[in-house]
Amino acid sequence: MKRVIAAIMLLLPIGASASIPEFTELAAKYDSNEQVTTIVVDKNLLAIAGGAESNAYIDKIDEVEMIMCDNGSLFEEIIKECDAIIKRYNAETMISVTEEEEQINVYAIKNGEKISNIILIINGSSSLAAVISGDIATNEIGNIIQVVGA
Repeated sequence: MKRVIAAIMLLLPIGASASIPEFTELAAKYDSNEQVTTIVVDKNLLAIAGGAESNAYIDKIDEVEMIMCDNGSLFEEIIKECDAIIKRYNAETMISVTEEEEQINVYAIKNGEKISNIILIINGSSSLAAVISGDIATNEIGNIIQVVGA
């Protein structure tokens, strides 16, 4: 499972230009909840982390918003709200993996021939919902997969 999560985390830098306002509102809703951690990482901080070959596409990311929660029932509520966002934006499933006690789903929201947002949901012992906003051509995804496979 750690290898699958690592592969997905390497895929995250593929980008995703405008953030999803509903996800920002969702993060704000839970921001004051002690059982939830919300994080927003903007392009400037991401640029500091860039440079490695596996992060060759980090400059394509504008922002990463994350909601983390270890309370299963509370995270189920967060997932329901994320599912509504996924439906509203007609996000396409990129990958869905179930292994042991974890479920990982990655969705893409396209803007023409490019992916504008990626939604990542990891439901398990440590749960995470994230939106990666940026801009990448769909034909560049194969290059990212080659980096992951190396």
